Amino acid sequence: NRLRTAEDRAAEGEAERQHRLEQDRLRTAEDRAAEGEAERQHRLEQDRLRTAEDRAAEGEAERQHRRELDRQHTAECRASESETVHMHRLDVQRQRQSQRRTAEAADEHDLRLHAQADRRRDRLLKLAHQPHVLGRMDRQCPHCGALRWNDEPASICCHSGK
Repeated sequence: NRLRTAEDRAAEGEAERQHRLEQDRLRTAEDRAAEGEAERQHRLEQDRLRTAEDRAAEGEAERQHRRELDRQHTAECRASESETVHMHRLDVQRQRQSQRRTAEAADEHDLRLHAQADRRRDRLLKLAHQPHVLGRMDRQCPHCGALRWNDEPASICCHSGK
């Protein structure tokens, strides 16, 4: 049966595929509208378990690929969202974060703050040990002929010929 389905899908055109997908979406929407809260919770739990199993079985390359696709999808969604949707999403994030922090115990709070401090320290140490490359001093001032680095403003030597 799976082989026949795969053959049918390989043979279908784009219009047929879109029609099939739309029918699937409608059928799923009807099923979900008809399910009760207990059924919904059971379905969501089964989804969580299946996802956890799939992720436990995936290799590092698969994981990186999945995460990259997720990043691309998120970037596309956020690029196309309206200002209202953007603000709503940020409000929801703030509410969730506030709820999590309210619910966390004192020791969890301390651990979170220490972890943040450790990450901040690690970032600063990493930045402190990175050399800054100025590049070549080959940009010439059009007014006085002084040489300067690429990132220096043109007016630093003679204030633009003044």
